[in-house]
Amino acid sequence: MSAANGQDDEKLRDNKFNPSPDDISIKFRLLDGNVTSLVFKKSTTLTLVYDKLDRGFNSGGAIYTLSRLIDKEEYDDLTDRDEETLEELGIREGSELIMVKSP
Repeated sequence: MSAANGQDDEKLRDNKFNPSPDDISIKFRLLDGNVTSLVFKKSTTLTLVYDKLDRGFNSGGAIYTLSRLIDKEEYDDLTDRDEETLEELGIREGSELIMVKSP
């Protein structure tokens, strides 16, 4: 490995672990019970979050809604708030959203 390649690798590692101040990491409880974290811009609409979840974690096409975990027993249902941004919804770094299968 050349010194230039080593420097490039180091830059990639640094960039990976230094998110933009506009980025937030959100934890998701998926329909299958697994948990994953995804990074979005604060200005991302909930519609775009649904799109990313559908492409990556809902290959079966299940109908679901998202709820934000407020505390251990309290949830904020985000149904019909698709055009609001994550920031407008009060979703911050470390927030947890839960995919809830619709009946």
